[in-house]
Amino acid sequence: QTDSHMDFSPSWDKHLLRFWAETKNEYAVLSTYVANLNQLGKCVNGQFEVPHLCQVIKSTGNVPRNSQAKAARMLNAPLLTTIWGAGFSFARCHFERRVPNDPSLQFVFDGEEYSRALRGWTW
Repeated sequence: QTDSHMDFSPSWDKHLLRFWAETKNEYAVLSTYVANLNQLGKCVNGQFEVPHLCQVIKSTGNVPRNSQAKAARMLNAPLLTTIWGAGFSFARCHFERRVPNDPSLQFVFDGEEYSRALRGWTW
C-alpha cells in the first residue's frame, strides 16, 4: 500500500523484498511515512536517515493518531516499531487478510492507522 503521490526509485521492488527478508519474520510489516524523493540516498544532517514512525499523539477529540515520522539513523537492519502507517505498508498477504481496513471507520482519517496497528498486534 502506498500513497498516490509517491515516486519510486530504480529497483525499489528488489530493495523492498531484501529489506523485508532482513526482518527474518514471516509476519513482518514494513511501514512508514516516506521522505521526499530529493532526500533519497543522501546524507541529511550529516548522517544517512530514514523516516521512522515511533510516536502517537492525540488529535481533536482525544483520538490517537501517528505523529510525524522521526529520523532513524545509520541502520544496519529494519527497525522495529509498534506503529502502522497508511502512507507506505508492505507485508505478505497475512496482514491484509487478517487485519483489513476497519469497515466501521469509513471516511475516518484520524484514528484508522492506530486502529489497524492495534488489531495487527492482536490477531
